[in-house]
Amino acid sequence: MWKDAWSKHAWDRILQYVISVAAGLSVLGVLAFAALYSGEHRVEALLWTLIALLGATTVIICVWIWSTHRKTVECCGVHRSGFSKAFDNAGKSLTLTLELASSSYKFLGVSGQHVFADKKAIELIKKKARQGCQFEMLLLDPEADTVEEHARRENRTKKALSSEIKQSIEDFGTLAKECHGNLRIFLYRHLPLLRLVFVNDAQVFVSFYGAQGVTGFQGVTGFYTPQLLFLKTDVSFFIPFEKLYKDTRSNVKAAN
Repeated sequence: MWKDAWSKHAWDRILQYVISVAAGLSVLGVLAFAALYSGEHRVEALLWTLIALLGATTVIICVWIWSTHRKTVECCGVHRSGFSKAFDNAGKSLTLTLELASSSYKFLGVSGQHVFADKKAIELIKKKARQGCQFEMLLLDPEADTVEEHARRENRTKKALSSEIKQSIEDFGTLAKECHGNLRIFLYRHLPLLRLVFVNDAQVFVSFYGAQGVTGFQGVTGFYTPQLLFLKTDVSFFIPFEKLYKDTRSNVKAAN
């Protein structure tokens, strides 16, 4: 892996040098042209020289920004980022992650109730489970003290949130009967901060539960939640998120 990484960055560096040299040669060419050019068009030649200098400088700056940004992204392990529309459109990102699953699917969230708003998602879970995909759903314990605090952050009552989680536990329990033992539900008690979806233990989709009602971004067409996708590498943020999941998983109780 390190050899591949070195090779990749070496080619990036070579590309930067090639572009920089090409830009420099183009500037020298225009300067030579301006020096040799005589007559009434000398001012025009000098103008083209300035344009060439600005163009070459712009190219070099753009290459530097691109390279720096790319290395930062690779170092963090970020594969994709953006906003996923919440609530009424949550099923789209859910279906995407389910379609990618082949060996395992692990969810850490509050209630997981959005699963049952999408019939396609339910059918995908059944299909993947029949094919041997292992599903783990870690939900907030409806009897935990942290339910009240999380409900307050979402401007809801403790009773409403607790009832929603209990309904999800019941719905997942019913669904599990059609999943050949490949769907398990567990309950944790700490205050939820992140929503994590691990697919095949190779990538994780990360979004967050905000504090004091700040849970996303109100856009023109709806309510959006920031989402990042990290791939599993030696230098990726996938590693601490995986540890967070394992730590939570080690301190749960089974719900089914």
